[in-house]
Amino acid sequence: MGTQSFAAIACIAFTFSAGGIEAQLSAMFGNAVQADNCAQWTTWGPCIWLKGNNPRWERSYFDQLLPGKNGCREHIFFKLLHERWSVAFNNFYNYLRDITISKQQCGQCSYQQSCGRKCHRR
Repeated sequence: MGTQSFAAIACIAFTFSAGGIEAQLSAMFGNAVQADNCAQWTTWGPCIWLKGNNPRWERSYFDQLLPGKNGCREHIFFKLLHERWSVAFNNFYNYLRDITISKQQCGQCSYQQSCGRKCHRR
């Protein structure tokens, strides 16, 4: 994986995990906050997991995102991520899938997210 790909993935991880940042995305890793600078938020999407008995979890990361206005697949962030870095991101995701030993979930959910609509800067 090249330096540019790693930097993009590190940036994504920081975007999801940084506290106190008003954003258009909220990832449920712990105490996720849907910032009030967005007029609307989607409902929390389904669990995204690396692998398991659910056929959805065998799909790529992007294909696990919900489509339409209730999902995040068409959100500008994920559209740009998919268009520009999908190969690197999918390689990283597949690597994590390959090194995950068990198909059993360790905990309630690996990852959920909600995307903001009609957001503005303060």
